[in-house]
Parts: sequence; C-alpha cells; structure tokens
Amino acid sequence: MPTEPKHDIQKDLKGWRMAPAPNRPAYQDGDGKIRVPLQLTKNGRHRADPERVLLLSEAALPADHLTNAMTTLDQR
Repeated sequence: MPTEPKHDIQKDLKGWRMAPAPNRPAYQDGDGKIRVPLQLTKNGRHRADPERVLLLSEAALPADHLTNAMTTLDQR
C-alpha cells in the first residue's frame, strides 16, 4: 500500500536560491581558509549574505573541476 512521505524537503526548499554574491569575490582569511560570499534569496527577495568557509584542500577540488570544464570548452 503506497504511503505519502511525512516530510517533503522539496516543498520546503521551493523558491530558495543560493548564488555567489555579486561584486564580492572569494578571499582567504587570516586563518588560511577560503571564504566564498553567497547571497540567499527566497522567491527573488534577499534574505541573507552567508559565507561558505572552506579549507584549502576543500577549495582545491571544485577549482580543479572548474578548470577541467573550462579546458574542455576551449577544446571544442
């Protein structure tokens, strides 16, 4: 017998968007961590300006993936 899910996280997240903050570049703080400024909106309205904090090793992986993706685009 099918049952309805008790909690649908997709409904809760509908309308929310997280994106890089315009005009605020990522930077390295005094502790050597990478901070990526973000902008959080819901239904197009600004809600918060959080930062994603990454260790250098954590920041290296997406940087490598982006570099590889850009190289692939250049080869087309």
